[in-house]
Order: sequence, then structure tokens, then C-alpha cells
Amino acid sequence: MPYTTNVAGTTITASWGNANVRDQVVTPFATASARTSAVTSPLEGMLCYRTDGDAFEGYDDAGTWIPLRWGPATRYKATDQTLTSSSTTLQNDADLAVAVAANKVYRLQCVIRFQSPSTADIKFGWTYPAGLTIKYVELINALGAGAGVTSIFAIDETSAIAAEGVTPGSVFFTGVVFVGGTAGTLQLQAAQNSSDAGTTKVLTGSYLSLERIG
Repeated sequence: MPYTTNVAGTTITASWGNANVRDQVVTPFATASARTSAVTSPLEGMLCYRTDGDAFEGYDDAGTWIPLRWGPATRYKATDQTLTSSSTTLQNDADLAVAVAANKVYRLQCVIRFQSPSTADIKFGWTYPAGLTIKYVELINALGAGAGVTSIFAIDETSAIAAEGVTPGSVFFTGVVFVGGTAGTLQLQAAQNSSDAGTTKVLTGSYLSLERIG
């Protein structure tokens, strides 16, 4: 890919524009699949921006789009999110989602503050690209399987939250994320564990953090 200094009389052609403009700018894409569909023959050193994961990405010499960050990629929850009342269907968290690159390994830390009636309790799950696996442990109310992304586990928070659901509880995950050959987004989900008309919330101060380690 050329690095060009324009001079008087430079002829602007389609190939010149592709090499010097299209292939050397940062283009935003909504998802990894949208980027891959648009850029069918990426070149080493290309840059883009993923709006679904709030991450710049670069195309490396191994043929992989990788997130470009200094330090961990961290998403913080600035406002409470109320889960659908009387529903046990997992729903995406509005804030806690991080872009991941194909064939990479990340250290995971996730703190979830929540509030829920003792009847409803709360459960968590994940959405993720094909081939991704997680090995983690969860601390506080350790009742879940905690062995991989295919398991959705329920947390009985009655010992951590008052029956009226006023006092918040919390859960902490730590572990390793192994991404397969498909890039995408690791997305937290939550729902009531038992259907209840009471209000269940994921609270301000929750966060999800991934740091690439391999």
C-alpha cells in the first residue's frame, strides 16, 4: 500500500483513490459480520471501528482483525437496567458487551451488582461468537456450574438481599475466555430466575472487563 505525497498535476484515478483513501482511513462498522462483508480482501495495517463493541480494530499479519486498546477493554454500567418483570427469558445487558478478536485469549473480570425480590432471584447467561469458550469461577452465592458458556446458572441471593429486594447483592466472575476462529462480541445477559411481578435490576457500578493475554 503506497504512502503518497500529492504534488501539482497528480492524476486522481479509481485505483489511486482506493489505495490512498479507501484503504487508509478508519471506517465504522456496526458489527464484525458487517465489516467482513464490506471488506472482503483486507490488507495488513487496515483500521476500522466497531460500534457494537466500542473498539478500534486493526488487521494484523496473521490475517486477523484485533481490537486495538491500551490495557483492558472495560464496559461500565452508568445507569440501572430493569429486567422485564415476570419474565425468565434472558435479555441482553444494555452496556456490558465487549468485542473479541478471532483466535485470541482474554482474561475475564466481571462484577454484577443486582437487586431482586427473593422469589424472583436472578440468573445470568452470555451470547458470544461460535467457537468461544469460557473457563471461570464465580464468587459469592456460589451455586452455579461455572464451567463454560453453555451453562446458564441461577443465583439464589436470599442470603445477600432482603426479601423486599431493597439491599443490592453482587457476584464476581474471574476466568479466561478462549475465542475460536470467529470474531464477535461477548455479551452479558440476565433475567429473573423465577417469574415474579417484583422488580429485578442490574445496577449501576457493574462492569465487564477483558484483557488480551494470548
